[in-house]
Amino acid sequence: MNPAASNLFWADYDGDGLLDAFAVDASGAGRLLRNTGRSSFEDVTQLTGLAEAAGAHMVAWIVPCKVTSENGAIRAGDLLVTSSTPGHAMVDNNPPIGTVVGKALESFSGANGSIKVLVTLQ
Repeated sequence: MNPAASNLFWADYDGDGLLDAFAVDASGAGRLLRNTGRSSFEDVTQLTGLAEAAGAHMVAWIVPCKVTSENGAIRAGDLLVTSSTPGHAMVDNNPPIGTVVGKALESFSGANGSIKVLVTLQ
């Protein structure tokens, strides 16, 4: 893998409360880097089996996402985009290409809250 990442995706893949990273270089090679909590990351690409998926060029994770109902109630399956509330996503029934943050896996109708969202890096 080229040391310069062209795409970097942050999520807590192992559920330990620390943000881990998935880095993809310009050639499409990817590495999953586990946050050790000691100011360092451990390459767990081989351990997780992602090395065998080389060339797939896509990662999908389920993550918690802050949401707002400013554009209407969110239903499971809705596409989410950024909202005017900083750090929050909202439903968009006809989002422009390239604006989707993720797909809602849960419904939400309150003012602000958090739901599980499927996000992908392609």
